[in-house]
Amino acid sequence: MTTSGSAAPRPAHEQPAAPSEAPPTRGERQQQTRSALIDAARTVFARDGYHRARLEAIAHEAGYSKGAVYSNFDGKAALFLAVIDDDLARADAIGRESSAALPSDSAAASFIACADSETAGDDDPDMEERLKVAYGFSLASLEFIATAARDPDLTGELETRMRHMLTLYTGATLAHSPAVEDPLTVTDRTMLLAALEQGSALLSLSGIAPLPEELVREGMLRVLTPRPATTLDAEGPPA
Repeated sequence: MTTSGSAAPRPAHEQPAAPSEAPPTRGERQQQTRSALIDAARTVFARDGYHRARLEAIAHEAGYSKGAVYSNFDGKAALFLAVIDDDLARADAIGRESSAALPSDSAAASFIACADSETAGDDDPDMEERLKVAYGFSLASLEFIATAARDPDLTGELETRMRHMLTLYTGATLAHSPAVEDPLTVTDRTMLLAALEQGSALLSLSGIAPLPEELVREGMLRVLTPRPATTLDAEGPPA
């Protein structure tokens, strides 16, 4: 029996072809390669440290040859800076999603929690591994900062990234600007926020028991709480 009308099946040669995805462009392929290398570099730097990390290991981790690294980056320092740029971009995205978020709401301070196994989180089986990578990359960052401090070209590159990081703290400062007059300027409070969080991280990296993340956040909020101007005069804080 045959059927007719719209319900009748079409001959195979008349079946509409399924739309096929266009092959990635050269630029898209290059971006995919760069992204894979950056992700691999973060893993290798966290595992081996900045000085011990090898471009061959990074390329292998990403599934590429060493030539792919040099096709996209000038060298190890440029690749490390690219990882920093990627982390800053992610932090920017978090800030746009929640304009009132403090920097500690992002991955910027996640390695502080790594030393506390309770913060690994039972709901996310990958959280512990991500925290370990963040912790390891922070250690590598100390190596890189020491190296950059002795290289004028790298010093300028690092300063650019640090100023970008400070804009994240500025955003948090503006989002929590007090309704009353505060003797501290936005710049003052931004620098204090950065010093508090980054200093807490340094304590953790130095082997000292890390401050609980809740305490760091509370301290940051207190920095944003205005105090009487008399406590900041030339005579110093009241006794």
